[in-house]
Amino acid sequence: MGGPVVMGNVGGGTGMVCHQFKGGIGSASRMVDGFTVGVLVQANYGLREQLMIAGVPVGLEISDLMPEINGEGGEGVVLLSLCWLLMLLCCLIS
Repeated sequence: MGGPVVMGNVGGGTGMVCHQFKGGIGSASRMVDGFTVGVLVQANYGLREQLMIAGVPVGLEISDLMPEINGEGGEGVVLLSLCWLLMLLCCLIS
C-alpha cells in the first residue's frame, strides 16, 4: 500500500460513458473550516440529448460528432460518496 494513485483510463472507470462522452471515476477534496471534505464520483449513464447544465439542455445543442452506439443505452448509474475525513479520524482515535 501507499504511493501515488494511478490516473488515466485504468481501473473501475475504464470503458464508462456519461452522456456519450468519456465517463469514469473522479475525486476531489477541499479544506472547509478545518475539515477535509472529500468527494468521489463514478459516472456511467445518460444519452447526449439528456445532458443539462444549470437547467439548459446543452446536449441538444452539441449533437455533432456523435459516437456510434450499439443498442439504446441511456441507462446507468452515478455513485457519489461524500465524507468528512476529520470526523472519521476522530472516530478511529476514540
